[in-house]
Amino acid sequence: MRDAAPDAWRRLVAYMIQAFAVHEPGTLPPAPEPTAVHRAMIGVNRSRSR
Repeated sequence: MRDAAPDAWRRLVAYMIQAFAVHEPGTLPPAPEPTAVHRAMIGVNRSRSR
């Protein structure tokens, strides 16, 4: 891609900046409890070891 369209990355960066822009910030949902995050991490680790 670099040889055919060396400036193509500029479109991607502009798109990402536009997509991540916050026009009207809202409230976020509450963060998960630390024990829930820990259980999720253990679950991922177990599923990868199979």
